[in-house]
Amino acid sequence: MGIASPLMNLFQLAAAQIRRSRSELSRGMYVFALCLASWIGSSGLLQAQGAPGSNDPTFNVLDNGTYGDGASSLVLSLALQPDGKVLIGGSFTSYNNILRNSIARLNADGSLDASFNPGTGVGGGTFPRVNSLALQPDGKVLIGGGFSAYNGTPRRYVARLNSDGGLDPSFDPGTSGNTGFDRLVLQPDGKLLIAGNFTSYNGTPCKNVARLNTDGSLDAGFNSGGGTSNNVYAIAQQADGKLLLAGEFTEPSYRIARLHANGSIDASFNPGHLYGANNGVSAIVVQTDGKPLIGGSFTSYNGTPCGRIARLSVDGSIDASFNTSNGANGSVHAIALQPDGKLLIAGAFTGYAGTLRNRIARVHSDG
Repeated sequence: MGIASPLMNLFQLAAAQIRRSRSELSRGMYVFALCLASWIGSSGLLQAQGAPGSNDPTFNVLDNGTYGDGASSLVLSLALQPDGKVLIGGSFTSYNNILRNSIARLNADGSLDASFNPGTGVGGGTFPRVNSLALQPDGKVLIGGGFSAYNGTPRRYVARLNSDGGLDPSFDPGTSGNTGFDRLVLQPDGKLLIAGNFTSYNGTPCKNVARLNTDGSLDAGFNSGGGTSNNVYAIAQQADGKLLLAGEFTEPSYRIARLHANGSIDASFNPGHLYGANNGVSAIVVQTDGKPLIGGSFTSYNGTPCGRIARLSVDGSIDASFNTSNGANGSVHAIALQPDGKLLIAGAFTGYAGTLRNRIARVHSDG
């Protein structure tokens, strides 16, 4: 389980970006391949099969490239259970030709776990999907995305499932948000952070970020004021309970901001007078020393050139010791931090620092 948490973050961060443009949806599959390869490698299975990064043919042996094998469409999020089983969410309608609408659980060998039965799964809307997954310690599963029902029961954009895939009726979001959710983050106290591009939750105004109680109701103790001016694609929680937000917004600051645990803006985090990232930020993770790593489509941060990935100091300024001026030649949509400090990145790039790397790369701790 050494990199299980980073892999969960990797998928959840990627899901928000995949939702933005139907024309770019194929990048979700690259992220899926990255995460599975990383998980298999950490488990020690890959060493017996081939070089790091190569395909493991023992994972889902039924998938030989024929239509319907594996997931029938995009996998946008993943969560690893402590027992090695894998929860996947996305826009697929089947797995290995068995009906599974947007949510499924796999055995450790990649085969479908029939004991997890979502029934008709998620539905509603023109593009029903699960963008984000969060696994509770008791085995229950929180899902967020673009849907209006789960197995025929009304559930708008967020739901909680029992460990067998059935709907947990004790979590009721009511009318929920006025649009879908891109990102879920489960806090240690069981409360749930939600992010996306919404303006209200159950009729209460809240812009793009909110916190829910364990029963699905809005947590009035979390007040982000005017929220953000545009989409929030990623959230990372610091060890001290503060929250880092990233996205397309320009208020309260340019594309990255930090909130106190109660949702208020943390003014001590300052991206700089040249407006922080000059384009969207889609991924964020926090190192053990508290420094945030960010990825996106930006090419500079507060005037300093950076190739779509950067490391910040704890106060929001750029960390000049992490040099990526010749980094990725296309957007970085997901980052996972390995225990040894190296980074796994995924996105729409075809090269890193002049070296061919099609959408997946590993980066040293200095960039």
